[in-house]
Amino acid sequence: MEKIKSIILFLLIFIIFNDTFVAGQIGLFSMRIIYALFLVFFSTDIINSIKNLRGIVNISIFSFLIFLILSSLIYLISVKNYPYENFYNMLIITSIFLVFSKYKNDYILKFVIFSVFFSSIYSIVRPDTISEWTFRKTGGTGDPNEFACHLIIGFILTWNHINNRILKLVLLTLFSFTIILSGSITGGLCFFLMVIYKFFSIFRKQINLKSIILTSFGVMISYFIVLRLDVLVLYLNRAFTNTNNLISRQKAWINGIALFRENWYTFLIGGGPNFFDQRNSLLVSSKMDTAIAAHSMYIEILADTGIIGFILIICPIMYILFKNLFNPKHDIFFVILFMSLSLSMTYEKYFWLIFAFIL
Repeated sequence: MEKIKSIILFLLIFIIFNDTFVAGQIGLFSMRIIYALFLVFFSTDIINSIKNLRGIVNISIFSFLIFLILSSLIYLISVKNYPYENFYNMLIITSIFLVFSKYKNDYILKFVIFSVFFSSIYSIVRPDTISEWTFRKTGGTGDPNEFACHLIIGFILTWNHINNRILKLVLLTLFSFTIILSGSITGGLCFFLMVIYKFFSIFRKQINLKSIILTSFGVMISYFIVLRLDVLVLYLNRAFTNTNNLISRQKAWINGIALFRENWYTFLIGGGPNFFDQRNSLLVSSKMDTAIAAHSMYIEILADTGIIGFILIICPIMYILFKNLFNPKHDIFFVILFMSLSLSMTYEKYFWLIFAFIL
């Protein structure tokens, strides 16, 4: 039984970080069967996690997830053409959170690193870019910003958990390069701040400065010698000259606040999972300079779950943030919180996987 559960966990994690690739190879239906197998084989773990739920932070987060499940079920029943996938997705996300908050096995971290490694290699070897007029590529997931987030997660896990220096250097170099290949400005900024944060954390703990310098120097030398400088130039040019993204996202954030304040029930409980995406697509149908997606987890939560859901999730996040600043166990969580400022992660399974890890 444990071997079967281990295989299912690997498949689940691989799909989480390579959903578009897997869907293209085996189809959405087969992918959902793997999710269903996860629910079946880990049902006991899920129930035990609920029974052993302790602490205000865990209870608040669990309440938020239950809030998402109930609201998606209500809208599924009462709203015509409301997608059933929302309800199913909420069940999967909640189960992932419950299972992985109790699973502390190191091989799960290795599953994540391998999945991100595969996505990185796939992005390099695939000949196509996300459009014919850009250098940008993505890996096993369809969105380049999410791809960049996956790479940063892989980078941090490699830094923290891989002991073999050669393997660590190779993986750090690979992930650094493919972040640039993704062309994600948000990812690049987050990567830069994450490296600064890691250095501050290490200095604070007075860890060997020599090894830090040698590792950083090795990564930079490997990048400039082995990898393509032309991609770096294209990336920097996009980062410093493209202002349309910021303007587009600002308008999407303004729309999110407007949807939150639309009436009394959207203010209190929001419009349900993916309410922002569904309504904002109508608002921007004639405005090509406004992003359809929220591009902010916090704006999306506010519009989708109202002030009640916002408080349920933001309060535990702030508690974790202030209590564990510069705690290496939580650095990966801080990074995705920063990415969430301009990336919609509310319904992304990897966000809840990482959330569960740090609790």
